[in-house]
Parts: sequence; structure tokens; C-alpha cells
Amino acid sequence: DPERRPLVLVNPSDSPDEQQEAIEEPNNVAQRSPVTVLAQHPSPLYKLLGYFTILFTFALSVIASLNQAQEDSSKHEDASEKSDNSSHHGSLSTAEMFSLWMESLLLLGGIGAFIYLTFRVILDKTIDRAELVNPYDPNNRLPEIGAVHWCLKMPHHLANYPTTFLELILIVFSFLGLIGVLLEFVEHLIGGHASGAALAALTVKCILLMAFVPIQVRFFVVHSKVCLLWKLKQTFLAFSLIISANISCWCFHTKSEIGEVFVLKRSDWCPDSKIHRASVKDVIKSLVESLGPFLSEFFLMGAILSCSVMSNAGRWVKVFLRKQLSGRPVDEIKRSISEDYQVSLVDRILAGRIRNLHPRLADIGAWLLIICNAAEWFIYGSAFSLILGYRNDDPVNLSLAIVTLPLHVFFYFHSIGCLYDFKEHPTSCASMAEIMSVLFFHTMKYSVKEPKLYTNDRFILSKGHAAPILYAAWAEAGLFPASELLNLRKISSDLEGHPTPRLSFVDVATGSLGQGLSFAAGMAHAGKHMDKLSYRVFCVIGDGESAEGSIWEAAAFAAHYRLDNLVAILDVNRLGQSDPTPLQHSAEVYKARMEAFGWHAIVLDGHNVEQLVAGFDEASRVKDKPSCIVAVTFKGKGFIGVEDQLDYHGKPLGAKTDSALANIRDALSGPAPGLCPAMPTESAPAPLDAGGEEAALRLSRPPGYKLGEQVATRLAYGNALVKLGEASRRVVALDGDTKNSTFSLKFAQAFPDRFIECFIAEQNMVGVAVGIAARRRRVVFVSTFAAFLTRTFDQLRMAAISQTDANFAGSHAGVSIGEDGPSQMALEDLAMFRSLPGSTVFYPSDAVSAERAVELAANTSGICFIRTGRPNQPVLYGDDTAFAVGKGHLVRQSEADKVCGAAELLTIVGAGVTITEALAAADQLAKRGIAVRVVDPFTVKPIDAELLRQSAAATGNRVLTVEDHYPEGGLGEAVAASLPGVPVRRLAVGAVPRSGKSQELLAMFGIDSEAI
Repeated sequence: DPERRPLVLVNPSDSPDEQQEAIEEPNNVAQRSPVTVLAQHPSPLYKLLGYFTILFTFALSVIASLNQAQEDSSKHEDASEKSDNSSHHGSLSTAEMFSLWMESLLLLGGIGAFIYLTFRVILDKTIDRAELVNPYDPNNRLPEIGAVHWCLKMPHHLANYPTTFLELILIVFSFLGLIGVLLEFVEHLIGGHASGAALAALTVKCILLMAFVPIQVRFFVVHSKVCLLWKLKQTFLAFSLIISANISCWCFHTKSEIGEVFVLKRSDWCPDSKIHRASVKDVIKSLVESLGPFLSEFFLMGAILSCSVMSNAGRWVKVFLRKQLSGRPVDEIKRSISEDYQVSLVDRILAGRIRNLHPRLADIGAWLLIICNAAEWFIYGSAFSLILGYRNDDPVNLSLAIVTLPLHVFFYFHSIGCLYDFKEHPTSCASMAEIMSVLFFHTMKYSVKEPKLYTNDRFILSKGHAAPILYAAWAEAGLFPASELLNLRKISSDLEGHPTPRLSFVDVATGSLGQGLSFAAGMAHAGKHMDKLSYRVFCVIGDGESAEGSIWEAAAFAAHYRLDNLVAILDVNRLGQSDPTPLQHSAEVYKARMEAFGWHAIVLDGHNVEQLVAGFDEASRVKDKPSCIVAVTFKGKGFIGVEDQLDYHGKPLGAKTDSALANIRDALSGPAPGLCPAMPTESAPAPLDAGGEEAALRLSRPPGYKLGEQVATRLAYGNALVKLGEASRRVVALDGDTKNSTFSLKFAQAFPDRFIECFIAEQNMVGVAVGIAARRRRVVFVSTFAAFLTRTFDQLRMAAISQTDANFAGSHAGVSIGEDGPSQMALEDLAMFRSLPGSTVFYPSDAVSAERAVELAANTSGICFIRTGRPNQPVLYGDDTAFAVGKGHLVRQSEADKVCGAAELLTIVGAGVTITEALAAADQLAKRGIAVRVVDPFTVKPIDAELLRQSAAATGNRVLTVEDHYPEGGLGEAVAASLPGVPVRRLAVGAVPRSGKSQELLAMFGIDSEAI
């Protein structure tokens, strides 16, 4: 209704203030949930769908009976009478004729109901609801459901049920139809001329008609109190469904034309044996091909049940939510809810699924008992327990599941939130439940209110697919309401499938396996060797991911730097995604490997809390080496039928959910104690710089080069690092055993306590840098050959997802390095770094721009890449030249163009070594009377599109790019993308290079001045 306030969901166990806050929350989840859609749709739409299904089913039945009569009659008539056989029904008995007429009348009644409901849906949108009253409300409040009954002048006792009159007609027709079917059944039974399948079909039809009547008996109990008729209704419905299930089960296994479809032995269906694993696809195919007309009888039961359930579900949700939020008296809410048994059905389905998963709604059963009539609640619960409490090893309940589960359970779960379908790696979480409990509520020291507090112990979940248990731990600690866990993996929630720093308690994104230990080692190194603080770092690693080489790079790094504040927990649960892990439960082998790498290793039972407590206490006393807890665990621990079983990785438990939760509840000795994490023992450290952690960084002195001086940009990078280090204690540098080539050696010599040698382990080096940068206290620079950074692309990708501010300098770029050959030549690096989200790519062309690139990178968010070269290049810029991210420079422009414009014929865009070649080409062309302009972009991402457009326009849209890089993803593509509609000619390294002198290689691949 446009005049009403939007629906919102509130938690009945919240305080009134919390409920009001939820109502006022503009992004309340109810605005996007299927419940809201269900509540805002008029219930007649659902009933309309149900009646249409019934009409279709009875129409098939009537047509089938008439066709059968025609076929039987034709067998007993002469050929001369065949043309007139349509008027004969002599083959039908009196009982069959009576049944046929009653079904026809029922069909006509259904058509009437269908037409009525169609008009009601249309008229419901036009009635002035303000004139209506509720005859059952002494205050004459507006009724909450359809109002077309007022237009049709229906009696007041039908006010809450506008379709009751039509339902009464259907009840009468159903009684008559039931009599006809019973007569037909008895006649076939006595005559003995019907097959078992035909008798089964008649029996099912009889049961369905018997069930249809009590479902619609609501007319007699409009303002329902608990009465004998109401009890009979529920009992009769459950009884008829049980008989129907037995009949269908009997049909499956008799040696009739139905039973022969399934080649199953009777013993396969005994309660003490396992179910025959017949393919569901084969069963459905056989039903469709062989059962034929009998399918309509089974579908009829579904149609009848869905008609009743769906028509009431939408209305109940709408009535309840609106009355709950409008402050109506409790007595009125009781009356409205007690009129519909859906409240019991909803609770029966949902309560068992969400208890212990959703603590804030743990008392949903008690809550409903308060607002509902307790006697009715008892009847509803007992009546539907046989339907919803089915077991897979029971043939009767299996048959019930086939019919009722899609109609009831699926309807509610898909509408209300799929709580039952827990898809987020439950087995991987189960293997580390005790580990997380001990870590978060015994071992770790942290402030729940300030997850980013610098002195907090840090936790890295390297096996990121177990994210739900991390979220659950923080919810249990009190950081956010446990109800938020139900938004797991929703687009509106930051509780993603794998942890990301969108969450305040997550430092780095994990999920790409093998990286977490490097992140943790970086944090531990910063705490022990730079900040001199006592916080500890814990990292849970999956045994499957221990096959990653980066894990062992990190292990070697941590041992080398004696990181005794680092504790790795190896979750040895034996099973990977598709196969067992190579070592399975060989805990002693894992221990020997870690000890060989210089770690203190402890083997224990990962599900034994006492051993875990003792193990973590032992690790806290170890000095000068990191510790590893080798925890022997079981995937799916506590889940009956799932524990230590393959093929359950990342899959929901489905029907095993209830048994799993029940088993866990049975293992609990009592209510959970109030656990409170220990607080850090140190206060936050003082800022490293006088201006604080957010102060801009500047070079301690200008670059100081002379114009035309030959200086390699890699040397300028080393000089700039030292100047930044002099200006700020926040600057940290890492290198991978190339510091004498990248010139980070200069920084190492000036500030040895802020330099980290990572050796030839580039993946770990990037991970360590990300771990340090994640603490938001240091400005990190990482350097190595640009070619070697390409092996760290996954780490860089995760760094970008982690929203990390980290800077990377790749030297020895392109073929210009000369004789070392293609393995050392970075020709893909620009493409790689440009593809990272939020990245900035610097490509300085001389020493001055290189130093300014380092200075700007230190103050730029996200991933920054500085491409430096090996050859010496002339200095082009003075110390006073201004540089900015995304702003290029026009380094050559003709005198004529400066005066009158439009004199130049070409724009040449180069960077790094190719700027030198472009300027040489411009000099040669000038001697031939051809004026060109040369553009230095400075940053390839973002590129100075405005400067490029102006230059292209000034030179007749003739643009040439020259780059020491492969054509794909480099400078040429960046320029072309910024000049749509302008043809850009590109010179680049078009093949795999070889060894040779620098100038020879530039000429061979067509990127020197002569090629231009």
C-alpha cells in the first residue's frame, strides 16, 4: 500500500529501542528480502495459482474419463454405429457416471472460484479501504486483508475470509465427488476387473478428496477457538497424508505396471537398511513415461495443499508484520495469528534450523507460544511433525518428502532466507572449531571494541574458505550481533565468502591459498624488529595449502629472522577439496619438516581443548624461533555421516543439518560460559613522525642533477629512498637479493634497521610487504628485477583486494638491459600492474622524474609500480619541475608551433629509454624540415588523456607510441584507449628477444630513433 510505511523486519527479542532503530534503518534487510515481496503481494494471487492448478487437474480427469468411455463403448458396437458412438456411455457404470458428474460439478465450481478471485485481485487495487470495518474488532479497525467482500455485500461473518462462500461450494462438491469415487472404488473392488494400479489411483483420488474437505473447513471456525472440529481437521489432514504416502509407496513396489518401473527389492526399503540409491533423474523419467494418467492424481494432492498453504502464507506474513509494527493490542494479534496455522508451520520448519546458528532468535518457539493460542500450537506441531520430521531411511517419510517438501519446506526456505542451505564450507570450519575457541577466548589478547588497535594480537586465516568460523568468533566476542551472520555472502553484507579488509577485524584478504603465513611473518617482523612491541601473530594454515611453495618461503624467512612472536597453526584435517592430502594425518612428518626449517613444532589433538591450551602456552615461552602447532583434526568434526568423509568440501549439509546440530548440542555440558578476551598489556605506540601517520612525505632534499647528466633511473630510485628515509622513520625497504642492482643497497646502508633482505623468494617478499603495510604504520617499498615481480602476480592481486598501500620498483625493464637475455628482460610488467584495481604505474624517463615518482608513490594510496631502467639516460628536467600523478610533460615542441600552432606533423609518445630515442628522432626529422612534438606521460596509469588529446589535435591526429615492452597491455594500449577515434601507430617489442648490446636490440625490434 503506497499510503503505509515500508515494511521492516524487527527481532522480537530486541529491546524496544533496538526495534525502533531497526525500523528507522534505511537499509533494513526487509526492504530487499523475499519476505517483504511475499508480504506485499495480495494473497489472492497465491490462491489464484492454486485454483488454476486444481482446475487443470480436474479438467484432465474429466477428459480422461470421457475418452475412456468412448473407447470402451466403441468395442461393443457395430461398424454401422461407429459414427454415432459419441452419444453412448453404456460402458460406464452408474457409480462411474455419478463420479464423472461430480467431478464435472467440482470443475465448474472451481471455474467460478477462479473467476471470482480474478475480479477480486483487480478490484482490490481500486477499493477505498478507509470505508471498511472489521466486524471482529470492537474498535472497528481496518481489516488487513482483501476488501472486495464489501463491494459484494457478503455477510459480516465472512469478513476475514472473502473466498469462504466459494470454498463452501467446493466443499459441497467435494463431498459429492467423494461419494462417487467411493462407489466407483467399491464397484471395482467387488467386480475384480481393475488392476492394482487402477485401484491405487482410485484410492489416492479418494484420499485427496477427503483431505480437500478439512483443509477448507475454515468456514465453520471463522473465529477459531480450540474445538473438536478443529482438532479433527488437523488430525484428518495428517492421517490422509500418511495413508497417501503408504499408497504411493505400495505402488512403487508391487508387481503391477507401476511397480515394475523400479527394479527394487522390498528389503531395500526396510527401516534397518539403507535406501536404494536410485537416480532421481531415472525415477522422474520413469514416472513421466510410464505412470501417465496417474501423475495427475499425485499432482492433485500437491495442488490442493499448495492452494491452502500459499494462499494463507502471504496473508499471514502481511497481517503479522503490519500489526506487530503498528502497536496493535496483543489480544488482537493473538486472534489474527491463531486464525492461520501457517504460524505453526513456519516455526516448525525454521526453529530447528536456526537455533544455535542464530542466537538472537533462539527463543522463537517461546515467542510464538506467547502470541499464539497454546492449544492450537500443540495441535499444529503434532499434526505436521510427521510431514516435516521425515528421515531419509524411512520409505513412508521418503514418499512424504517427495510430495510435501517442495511445497512447504522449499517454499518457506527460499522465501525467508535459505537458512537450511548452509553453503559456506561447514566441514572446513568444523575442523578448527576448538582451535578458534582457544585462540579467541584464551590465548589472544585484543580489544573487541577496537579491532585495529595496534597492540592487539593479530590473527590471519590463511585457509580463507573457513571464513564463517572467523566471523562467528568475532560475533561471539561481541563485535557485532550474531544475527548479522545470517547475511553471510549476501551482496548487502561485508561478511563475504572469504575475508577481506572491508571488515574492521580483517587486515589482509585471504582465500588464494598459500599466502597467509607470509602476511603473518610481515606483521611479526614489524612487531619484533621495528616496533619492539609484545603483540603476537597467529596464522591458521590448511594442510592442503602447505603444498604451496610460498608457505615454505615464509617458513624459512620467519626462522631466519627469529620471529618468536609468530605462531602457525597447521590444521591437519587430512582431506583436500577432491582428494586426501599427500601426508594425510602424518603429523610427525609435518613436525619434522617444520623443525628442519628452524621452527619449534608441537603435535597435538586439535579437538582437545586442554592440549590446545597447553600447546599455545608452550609456544608463548619459546624464544628466538617461531612455533608451529601441528593440530590433528577431522574435517566435518561432529557431523554424523560427514566427519572425515571425502566429497563434502564446500558443500551444504542439507538433510544432515539437524542431526549434526543435535549431536553438537548433546556434546555440550551446559550453557556457554561468559567468555571475555584478554586485553593487550601495552598502549598504542607513539607516532613515528612528528606529523603523525597521515603526514605527507617529502624528499629531504631536491634531486640535484644537472641537465644532460647521464644517470640511470634505477640509481635515482636508490637515492630517493635514502632521502625519504631521512625525512621519515616510517619508510621501510625490502629487496630480493638484488639490492646492489636496484640500488636499494643505499637505503640498507643508511638505515639497516628498516631494511629487510628477503632473499630469492619474491612471493614471500611481496607477502611480507603486504603484512607490514597492513598495519598502516609503515610506508613500504619493495624492489627487485621487474621480470621477477611477474611471479608474484597472485600476491599482488591479493594485495590489491586487501586495499594495501605498497610500492614496488622493478628495474632492468625491457630489451635495453642488453646482454643478459630475455629471462631477465621485463616485457610484461606494465600490463600486469595496469590490470590491478586501483593501481598507479609510474614510468620515469630521467633521474629527476624517477625521484619524484618515489616521492609521489609514498603518498599515493593503493599499489604503486615504478619502472626503472638499467641504461644511463640524460637528465631532462630541473629540480623545480612539478610532477603529479596523471600529468605528463611535453618535452619537445617546435618553435613554429609555439608561435602559431598547427606546424607539427606528428606526436611521439615515449617513456623511459624510448624518450631518449624519440628526442633523437625529433632532432633528425627537424633537419629534414619535419616538426614533431614528443610527450612524456610520466604515469602510464592514470595517463594524461587531456595532454594527449591536445597533442593529437595539434598534429592532425597523427600519433605514434614507442615502448620497450610487448604490444599487449603497455604504453601503446594506454594511449590508444585515451584517444578514441584517433588512429595510433605503435612501435613495441614484437617477439621474444635475445642477448645483445642495448642499442642493437632497440634497433632489432624497431623501437630506436631510426625506426621512428
